Amino acid sequence: MSGCPFAAIIKATTPAVGPKARDIVDSFYPRMFKNNPETKAFFNPANQFADPPVQRMALTNAIVAYATNIEELGNLGDAVSIIAHKHAALQVAPEHYPIVHKNLMESIGEVLGDVVTPEIGAAWSDAVLALAQILIDTEAGLYKMAAERTGGWSGVKDFRVSRKRNVTEDCVELTFEAVDGKGPIDFTAGQFLTIHLKQEGATPRHYTVTSSPGQDFLQCCIKKIPGGFVSNAAHALKERDIVGLTPPFGTFGLKAGPAVLISAGIGVTPMKTFLSSVPENVKLAVHIDKSEATHPFIGRNGSLRCRDQVLLHRAVWKAHDRRTCGRHVEAVPFGV
Repeated sequence: MSGCPFAAIIKATTPAVGPKARDIVDSFYPRMFKNNPETKAFFNPANQFADPPVQRMALTNAIVAYATNIEELGNLGDAVSIIAHKHAALQVAPEHYPIVHKNLMESIGEVLGDVVTPEIGAAWSDAVLALAQILIDTEAGLYKMAAERTGGWSGVKDFRVSRKRNVTEDCVELTFEAVDGKGPIDFTAGQFLTIHLKQEGATPRHYTVTSSPGQDFLQCCIKKIPGGFVSNAAHALKERDIVGLTPPFGTFGLKAGPAVLISAGIGVTPMKTFLSSVPENVKLAVHIDKSEATHPFIGRNGSLRCRDQVLLHRAVWKAHDRRTCGRHVEAVPFGV
């Protein structure tokens, strides 16, 4: 990338563009949604308008990181992989990138004004297109991988809710089986599935797969969020309802053990998969929750087979010094 003609200009202008990155993305999203309303289907409105606006900040940070590392893009390998996996789950396609490019360049021009000379504008345009091509190529590889692995598929595939189980007052575990009956389904423990509800206004949502790889089904556990359109709609699903799923994607996973798993609240979902699929790699699993009643997987279908498991109630966690609280409370085994 250091040999690219635009690299020097990007590096020289980053100090001026960086502080304005938030203003640029705040201009970019409303512009794109107005000019290309079809793109709203890819975005969670709650993240768009939350305080802080999580999704917009992610793009802000990505722009700054890309510009800062323009001569050493290898430094962005992990970040590119994470973004590409999210895009693949949402079914982002090459034809979507020109839409982003056009609206982003218009917002850069609007925010920076006369600072954007024709030379600077051309350099940033080329840089955005180069980043888009990196993502397009990475995502093409992910789509191929997802389609070719055991039980894999391309695009959004119909799955039937084969089982619905309330595991706590506000958490439901959903089991999905492919309508075409194809299975078993391979994926990497720690990855997420993406639910495409067949309801107007429901944008895709990612949920960690809580079943083990190689089963004929996929499971996830969804916590109901007050006012959350998709989480409440998911809780209202009935057995035999049909939803769309894209293949599991995601970079989070358990590396070679021994490992210590630490989770809190609904963050326990990937730990369930790790403990059920590779228990030999887990030395200790610690989970923090409000109470046993709010833990979605405690005492379910027997104990997990790892060396030790501890559940700490939130009140106890607050009441004791973190270095010693594990020795002051009774260890409570939890299962799946």
